[in-house]
Amino acid sequence: YIVNSTSSELRIAMPYVGGLISTLFTQHLQELRKLKTLRVITEETQDNKRALEPLSLFLPNLRVRYATRRINGIKVAGAHLKLIIADDKMAIVGTFNLTQAHLLVNYDIGLLVRGNIVRHLCLVFDTIWDALSGVVNE
Repeated sequence: YIVNSTSSELRIAMPYVGGLISTLFTQHLQELRKLKTLRVITEETQDNKRALEPLSLFLPNLRVRYATRRINGIKVAGAHLKLIIADDKMAIVGTFNLTQAHLLVNYDIGLLVRGNIVRHLCLVFDTIWDALSGVVNE
């Protein structure tokens, strides 16, 4: 619903997206290609990279920033927010990741919000996005 409701920009922030994001994006490829931007903040894991990197071949508007920061190989920072924002109009905030386990096994919750709160969520997303532009894993 939220993908189909997006006309300009889709923002996704989620620690684990796995193969489910590949399925979701592939099913909505034509709609997603029309978007101005499609930005994803996630953890730097092999599953996430395996799911997202091939999608960039089909979605030139896809931008991914990995929130994982390591010092001497030890994780010291990462993404834990679970958020999907359609344009600046609506957002889903919840306890879920875009993985099969979260859809099929876990008890998760998501809340669809509209109105002024969405602008605040966009600000949170954009602030994190901008902060990640200089993240370097040492």
